[in-house]
Amino acid sequence: MADIVTPESVKNVKVVLNEDVQKQIDKFIDYYKHSNEIINSGMDIPNSILLYGPPGCGKTKLAKYLCEVMDLPLVVTRLDGLISSFLGNTAKNIRQVFEYAQSIPCILFLDEFDAIAKVRDDQNELGELKRVVNSLLQNIDNLNNGSIVIAATNHEQLLDSAVWRRFNFRINIEKPNLSSREELFSFFLVENNFSKKEIFSLAKATKDLSGSDIEEICNKSRIDSILLKQPLQLKQIYQNYFDFIIEKKGDTLKLTDEKVSKAKHLRKIDSKVFSYQMISESLGISKTSASMLVKEDSGEKVNA
Repeated sequence: MADIVTPESVKNVKVVLNEDVQKQIDKFIDYYKHSNEIINSGMDIPNSILLYGPPGCGKTKLAKYLCEVMDLPLVVTRLDGLISSFLGNTAKNIRQVFEYAQSIPCILFLDEFDAIAKVRDDQNELGELKRVVNSLLQNIDNLNNGSIVIAATNHEQLLDSAVWRRFNFRINIEKPNLSSREELFSFFLVENNFSKKEIFSLAKATKDLSGSDIEEICNKSRIDSILLKQPLQLKQIYQNYFDFIIEKKGDTLKLTDEKVSKAKHLRKIDSKVFSYQMISESLGISKTSASMLVKEDSGEKVNA
């Protein structure tokens, strides 16, 4: 029903969070490190975090990061093992997982949390759902041995209202902002000598992408450079970037003249960042060609 990850196996986990989220995580860690002082003052230790937001933004990596920082084993529940088709067994399985967490201090990570914590008045669900949610609430309330509960969901709107109240920290893990995207590209491309200007252009271009999207683009680009037996170039990263948004985002770039469309796409993002020079470097064409592509059918007469 669960996999156990030791702190030793997740050394140097890199997690990049937006500044407001990082502050909340740092506060939670600070509370935990000063747990004795909090207990001695007669107060309970905050021991639960609800992480919600779009997929690919680092919720699972954050759980592993906390496993390392807090030096606690991470118990990752497996939904295929928890959820049973037999009435009553799901609640029983949840209780067994929490009994383990009660027996040894650990971080209990409940991924895809909405599958077991749905709103209880859902007309499409049987009475079993109510029993499961009630069992879940009771087990969260009774966990008091120093263990931590982290729940993660991409569908927070499905959660029962009572579930929200059980968590001391409720953190929206959003897509990385500009600063976080710069940090992600700098990390994934650390072995390559890209300038700050080039990293900044990549961060600007990937506004709507998640951290895992950026990691995928960088990894494919690095593999390409290995197979080509040459240093990674900016144009390779942008090629994978365009391939990604065409495939994953249903972009119309492939429906028109490819080079014209790509040049105009970059120019539209930010004409100051994507000068003709930057477009030429990104697409692997001359500056003159970049200028001509951007101006084609647009009437643009602005000098780079």
